[in-house]
Amino acid sequence: MITTTGLTKVYRSRGRDTAALDGVDLHVREGEVYGVVGRSGAGKSTLIRCVNLLERPTSGTVEVAGEELTSLPGSSLRAARSRIGMVFQHFNLLSARTVQANVELPLEILGVSGKERSRKALELLDLVGLSDRGKAYPAQLSGGQKQRVGIARALAGDPKVLLSDEATSALDPETTRSILQLLRDLNQQLGLTVLLITHEMEVVKAVCDSAALMKDGRIVESGRVTELLATPGSELAHELFPVGGHPSGEGSTVVDVTFHGESATEPVISQLARTYNIDISVLGAALETIGGRQVGRMRIELPGRFEDNVVPIGFLREKGLQVDVAPVGDTPVKEAVK
Repeated sequence: MITTTGLTKVYRSRGRDTAALDGVDLHVREGEVYGVVGRSGAGKSTLIRCVNLLERPTSGTVEVAGEELTSLPGSSLRAARSRIGMVFQHFNLLSARTVQANVELPLEILGVSGKERSRKALELLDLVGLSDRGKAYPAQLSGGQKQRVGIARALAGDPKVLLSDEATSALDPETTRSILQLLRDLNQQLGLTVLLITHEMEVVKAVCDSAALMKDGRIVESGRVTELLATPGSELAHELFPVGGHPSGEGSTVVDVTFHGESATEPVISQLARTYNIDISVLGAALETIGGRQVGRMRIELPGRFEDNVVPIGFLREKGLQVDVAPVGDTPVKEAVK
């Protein structure tokens, strides 16, 4: 549904070039919620603005719903943009217009008649849970309500794609959860493809099917969230499920164990302890539900060097678990205990 190929964006200031995007290849499947995560300055917002060509890329291509936007002339590009909804961090509502009039604005621009605009706006306000707030003004709304208006406005043109640029970063945690649930509901009810930009890992865990990690204008890791969690050494998996804990002393092996599906509730660690008659220390653990599946990570300490624990680690892997030897400082445990 959304594909960028070799996307670059270079800004020139005071005779110097700065690459905000550096050869970004992105593929978002139809009907999924895709999150792009990274620190400030990673290039996330530039990427999403290039997807709908609010920013024209320096080079590369952008394809949305089968149309290559970067090659379209002005009138065709405006028509293509009308099928792409955009939700902003700071709502961007017009304070002098009522809630209903804000939602009607894109329809006015498209030349839709007044009666049809009103019908559509009321329908959308009902969809986002604001059917009784149409005559209110933005100043009378809470932050969450303002964002719901922004979402309703973004849906006015019946888009196939919804772009969200840090839509929840200005909201409190409870309101964030309600907005994320709304985005997921819209994704399922309307068949929307949602591309969202965020710096919050909780957003990725709560709503995303797939995710990409951006650094310095590049995508350094991407894939389905459940698959990333099973990928050895995945930085996104580590960020999504951080498990702390340090070994109690030298001469032990620390491993991170990732559980999926049914294995997340099975007593695998206690089975390991009984089978090999070893003492196991649990240093940290996290359990979450992603995409309807329970996923968990646990950091455990095994007595003895890595070479002494090959068989117990093999036992865990035979149970279908992902097992990674955890680092001690900057040195992998396997090397540290040689």
